[in-house]
Amino acid sequence: KLSTDVIDLSDNTEGLVIPSGVTGPDTTDTTADCDYPTTATALYQLQSNDDDTCGNYNGTGETNITYTSGKFGDSATFSGNGKIILPSFPSFSSTGFTISLWIKTTDTLANAYILILNQVNYALFNINRNSGSAFSYYNGSWQTGSITVRDGNWHNIVVAISPNSPSALQVLYVDGVEDIRTTNSYGFTGSNSYNNIGTNNGTNPYTGQIAQLRIFPSVLTQEQVTALATETAP
Repeated sequence: KLSTDVIDLSDNTEGLVIPSGVTGPDTTDTTADCDYPTTATALYQLQSNDDDTCGNYNGTGETNITYTSGKFGDSATFSGNGKIILPSFPSFSSTGFTISLWIKTTDTLANAYILILNQVNYALFNINRNSGSAFSYYNGSWQTGSITVRDGNWHNIVVAISPNSPSALQVLYVDGVEDIRTTNSYGFTGSNSYNNIGTNNGTNPYTGQIAQLRIFPSVLTQEQVTALATETAP
């Protein structure tokens, strides 16, 4: 009688003879890969500090941030008065850009800022404290999603913004699924007055965890967004 037990062949320390064509799990951790799934401007793993894994845009300061058990090892934890200050980035006006991050929150504060890049008039919000069912991003106007993210579970959020000529296409994804697609001629402000994680420069603070913030100088495809929602490459 043949055994139906599943044998994990990924760590063959017993010297088993593995038949030709039989392999174990084949996945690669991509969390430290600066250019996964394509060339990035910056990657903040947020496991123990606000350094940029890509090496050029380290955070310039943080206040009241702790690093506790999270999505990929540890994650940045915000208790309602925390802030990570990011530097100025290159202009994305001709290329568009994409932002990806992971969040875990039950935050009920309306308009709590998860991320703001003031230089492109752009921010992510956790909104709708009554239903807890909406996620929104801001590019000169409110755009409210329909997929629940304020539920205490980890969610991958991606926003892709195309160049603003004649108008910018904005697409919001939650866990790899497209939630919003709209256009808006909001424009790139060119201001670098402040870029923050977790607050709007001291107001509307966020409570929860954040992990794996990636900033890309391009508009990612659906396939690339799906890859970010898994953070592992086959």
